[in-house]
Amino acid sequence: MIISKFSAKLRRISLFRDLDDGQLSHLVSNVREIHLAEGEFLLKEGDASTDLFLIEDGSVEILKKNSSNGQEMVICSLGSGQIVGEMAFIRKGHREASARALKPTRLLAISLHIEKNDPLYLELKSRVSDLLMERLKKENEIVIENISANLEHTKARSGLGNLIVHLVGLIFLYVYATRIISILDVQVISSTIISVPILALFAISMFMLIKSSGYPLTLYGFTWGSKRVVVESLILCIPLFAVVVITKWLVMNFLPAFYDLKFFHVSSGSDTSSTAALAVLIGLYVLFVPIQEFIFRGAIQSSLEQFLIGKHRTLQAILISNLPFSMIHLHLSFSLAILVYSYGVYWGWMYARQRTLVGCCINHFLVGIWAFFIVGIQDFLVV
Repeated sequence: MIISKFSAKLRRISLFRDLDDGQLSHLVSNVREIHLAEGEFLLKEGDASTDLFLIEDGSVEILKKNSSNGQEMVICSLGSGQIVGEMAFIRKGHREASARALKPTRLLAISLHIEKNDPLYLELKSRVSDLLMERLKKENEIVIENISANLEHTKARSGLGNLIVHLVGLIFLYVYATRIISILDVQVISSTIISVPILALFAISMFMLIKSSGYPLTLYGFTWGSKRVVVESLILCIPLFAVVVITKWLVMNFLPAFYDLKFFHVSSGSDTSSTAALAVLIGLYVLFVPIQEFIFRGAIQSSLEQFLIGKHRTLQAILISNLPFSMIHLHLSFSLAILVYSYGVYWGWMYARQRTLVGCCINHFLVGIWAFFIVGIQDFLVV
């Protein structure tokens, strides 16, 4: 009766498949069925036993105590058709790990009271050794993958640390430069002339860090994009254009101090000096936009996306990287800094979507020209 119940099950397992009828009958006579509830231990580390266990249905996790603090750590998990407890069988000693059911589990326990010189023992030992070698190979692959992942994470942390150090330096230089400008009561054009070199130096140092990091430049948005990216970026200008127009309309109609503003403030100027100043400003803006996008989208946002974990890491990277982006506009006005933050989030979303700096630069440049040089939002963003 026992033979008919368990022999067919053992025959399906590679460990016992080729045993002759006599050897299999000996094993079957020592088989019993075990049922474990979720969380129940099958084995405890240090137990003395030589039983083998075959998982029929369910799964168990293997745990090993940390020698330094005694805390149990999960080594691996095993499922249906796999063997548990093979080490104690080979070494005829104490259990070297614990086994606990991850869910309701049914197992076959095989009591192997066999002498070491018995041919059956030698045969099973050889097969179990082969089984262990195969399992060890798979576990080594998992360990290597985990080590590689940890090395990549450490590398990302190191790169981000360097970027943060440089970012602190940028903030220091920028705050001091803008403070000097405010003390000297210098005009905005001079402020822009000062800020562009500071950001340019910062961008160069960041680029050198990225080059030496070993990561491909494509990870930081250095791609040519595509026709689709360009078209999409142009289309995505429309809602930002609309926000600028609606904002100015609301200001002109509901704030008495701005009733006399012209709806469009095309900063062309009629004299040579103002035209020259406008040309300089636009030229600087052409340089300013890609530098800003590289620093805050390509370098900082990309690095944060590598460093952070969790399903919301991209959103977190966008929100955090736009804080310094907003800050560098504070010397112009607080209102502008707040507006720029919201626009920066929009460009951060574009970058995360397109994975190239091309689209962000196109959108940023066109929106800036529209907002500052055509609509003239600086006329009312004075606070």
